[in-house]
Amino acid sequence: MNTKYIFWDFDGTLAQQQGKWSGTLASLANHFDPVNIYTIDTFKPALQSGFPWHSPETTYGERTADQWWADIQPVFYDAFLQAGVAPKLALKLSWSVRFEYTKPEHWIVFDDVHETLSFFADNGWRQCILSNHIPELAKLVEDLGLDSYFEHVFTSAIIGYEKPHMRFFEYAMSRLPKSNKFWMVGNSYAVDIVGAEAVNIPAVLVRKSHPLARLQCASLSGLRKIIK
Repeated sequence: MNTKYIFWDFDGTLAQQQGKWSGTLASLANHFDPVNIYTIDTFKPALQSGFPWHSPETTYGERTADQWWADIQPVFYDAFLQAGVAPKLALKLSWSVRFEYTKPEHWIVFDDVHETLSFFADNGWRQCILSNHIPELAKLVEDLGLDSYFEHVFTSAIIGYEKPHMRFFEYAMSRLPKSNKFWMVGNSYAVDIVGAEAVNIPAVLVRKSHPLARLQCASLSGLRKIIK
């Protein structure tokens, strides 16, 4: 009996955080420092580097959630300092980002997600998430009511590899029953498509377009004609 899998990216493909990382920092700063006004643009420049996925060629090995957040905390601390937050408050807020960012009420599941995931599940596809993301991704997926669709949630924060690193894809495949059919769906050509195709997994770019993407569609509903 053939086993067939679809790997899904998460952030920007299935759901999206309102304001993203910059919005989380701005929200915290405005709440605890109401004298000043902070916007998303205040924090964007400082968050263009420093995250593990900004250096996907670097591997870390498996880590605990606490280790991952401890490694990333200096990035937030520096961002608060650059925005003008006092050092003592910046230190406090940098450790609070974890709890603010993971609140499910800050996330929006795209309108076409449930219908699409149900369609593929009903047609015999087993599904996993394969995402450059936080350690708590599996819990976030559950809180957003998506966990029933997925057999596994693979997050780079725990595994220690970032897409498009081929070892991330190999890690996921090695933990699944042998299959002669895999697909990858994601919203980043450089991360999802290039990474998957490097290990011979056909991939579909969604929600964005790219001149080099062989397969792409504007919404998840277009996947039914592509993945068969």
